[in-house]
Amino acid sequence: MPNENPRLIDKKTVRFGLMSRIDFGSDGFRQGLLELAAEIFKADDVAFVILAGGLVSGKAVADKTVRLHKEMRSTERQIKAKEKSMKDVSDPKEIDAARKALAKLKATRDKVKKQLEALTPAKMAEELAKCLPKFTNAKGQSVKLYFVPSPAYDKTIGEDTGEALRALRDGDEFRLLKPGSDRLALWEHTADERMLEVLTSDKQAWLRGDFHSTPVQRRIKDKRRQTSSGVRVDLQVVGGVGVSLLKPEGHWPIGFVSVPALHRLDDTGIAENQVGVQIIEVETVRRNVAMRSYPFGDAISRERTFIGLPSDPTAAQQKCIDGLRHNGRTTTGSLSQMTGLSKEAVRKALDILLATKDHKRYATWPGLVYDAASDRWDFDLEWVKRNLRYRAPEGERKVDKVVAICCMHAGSLDTDYDHFLTEVPRVMLERGVGTLVSAGDHVEGTSHDLLLKGEIYAGFDNTTQEELAASMIATVLFKVFKVRFDAALKASLPKKWEETAALVKATLPIFRYVPGNHCGWVSKHGIKPLNTMVHEIVRLLTEWVEDHLATKGLQIVSAMRLVKSHVQTVPKGRFTLPSGLPMGMTHPHMGGSETISSAAQKAFMKYRDCPVVFIGNFHTGVVVEERSAQLGQRICMQIGTQKHGSSYEDGFMKTVDQGFGYAEIISVSGRIVGTVTTFYGNDKAGPEEKRLDGRKPYNDFLAQHGMRQ
Repeated sequence: MPNENPRLIDKKTVRFGLMSRIDFGSDGFRQGLLELAAEIFKADDVAFVILAGGLVSGKAVADKTVRLHKEMRSTERQIKAKEKSMKDVSDPKEIDAARKALAKLKATRDKVKKQLEALTPAKMAEELAKCLPKFTNAKGQSVKLYFVPSPAYDKTIGEDTGEALRALRDGDEFRLLKPGSDRLALWEHTADERMLEVLTSDKQAWLRGDFHSTPVQRRIKDKRRQTSSGVRVDLQVVGGVGVSLLKPEGHWPIGFVSVPALHRLDDTGIAENQVGVQIIEVETVRRNVAMRSYPFGDAISRERTFIGLPSDPTAAQQKCIDGLRHNGRTTTGSLSQMTGLSKEAVRKALDILLATKDHKRYATWPGLVYDAASDRWDFDLEWVKRNLRYRAPEGERKVDKVVAICCMHAGSLDTDYDHFLTEVPRVMLERGVGTLVSAGDHVEGTSHDLLLKGEIYAGFDNTTQEELAASMIATVLFKVFKVRFDAALKASLPKKWEETAALVKATLPIFRYVPGNHCGWVSKHGIKPLNTMVHEIVRLLTEWVEDHLATKGLQIVSAMRLVKSHVQTVPKGRFTLPSGLPMGMTHPHMGGSETISSAAQKAFMKYRDCPVVFIGNFHTGVVVEERSAQLGQRICMQIGTQKHGSSYEDGFMKTVDQGFGYAEIISVSGRIVGTVTTFYGNDKAGPEEKRLDGRKPYNDFLAQHGMRQ
């Protein structure tokens, strides 16, 4: 039966593209980035695309308009003065020179007038109609582009340009929504309809902040104060801020994502640091969404290297152009030092390549510009805006898939044991995950009189809790191993024990962990945290693996040694992922913060040599992406908890993010080129529904002796 709703990719999933701040009219506009976005949206088969603010850079257009009007007034004054002075000139040669000067001034005036006309909404819409690609799905069918203007960035001229563009493009293809915010139904006419709200910046940020989430949280809170509609919103998208965040529903009332910019970041605002696009995947069967993030920061940082060469360049020109590619705007003296040429030779080599000279310009060659005041050379960046195309990084694409858990709190009455034991292995198997990481607090512990307060299942001392945690983790690992090993066995039956061992090694997931503060409470008694848990995981897994092999008539030597290599702590919080990417993981002993991204950004600072970081302890989840010049794109996943809350958190009126995280990191030559992240929580059960009965041993005692409760 065909899908009745065109927005659904299938009957369970809708996938849509997100971009923001293309900033047409600014020096940072890049048509090549739009082409990249269109390719990605098509490859990922989106149902529609949203431009969350920034079709036009209202500030850049306003600044250019003011400058051009000033230049126009100055030129008009010069023309009047020249015309007046010509009345007193009688010498034919002086008259001829004056006429030429006047003609030059009038040509300048006409040029400025044409530039001003190009900044009107009608003309900008005409240009955008040419350079804005038609977005399609994987079948090549056109998909809608929804534009939500940003009063802060598009200003009125952006909205007017969008209206003019709508008239030029098919109305069914380009939709202009309300400035500042609007809503879309992700799918309609079903019992589980989901509502998406798109927010764009409605006022310029007046305060620069240190944290990526500051402008996002401020915009969402402002909207919450404004909203009077009773319509439920299930997901919020915040555009215009130039940061990449994913927040699950739970601790935050509504799950949200924030969208990177899609232009070259030169004049950054509060926290802008991300250039790229996102694809959001929403499943009808669960609340939290998956975010596919595609960063373009590396491409932008080396965009000059994508510029080609003029026809038949001389050796001197080749050297100078290479210098400009790698160093950007450069003085004659610096080029002389780089190339070993004299200053005169540099000028002679480059002067002929000026864009103002009569020389051929090709599809990959822009020509040069020269600023006499600063004695600097550069490529013609006006050409770069419209004509430069970016290439995908060359090299092998490696993929790391990780399920991240934290704060299991084994022994707690509030831990969702069933969700952990069923959903973690299910997700690992469905997504092909080979690495399970845990960022601490594997046990609830017994400090702070938790047993007397009724927070722990009766009789569960520290040793019992570590044994329980071991059983939980070993069960997950073995469930995944068993399915994968049996599938591999069908494909190839090993003939030697070494082949069997290799098969076990390939199908048994890797488990890496760090202790948490709850785990470390036993240290004051001279007990090594998690020592029992690790020994129990290894013992259980070894027995279960050997028993399973025996059912197949197989066996291996040193099974325990193999299992031990898969179950290890993370020395100094650092671990190398299978792709070779360094990973950092920590359980900071600190309280949470109202600023959602603050802990993740501190973790980036601590693990400044790691592009991938996992942290826990705060019982809240968030994905924060950031770029550094040294490492390129970076990602930090902050993981929630397996608990549905606690009396301690209830006392602080805190709601937790229950569940675990999934991260897929795609890299080329040690640089991240894409990520897929999401969170899995138990959407169907609240704290009371899943809470264990702490009085069970007492109740069992009564029943055993024939007594009533």
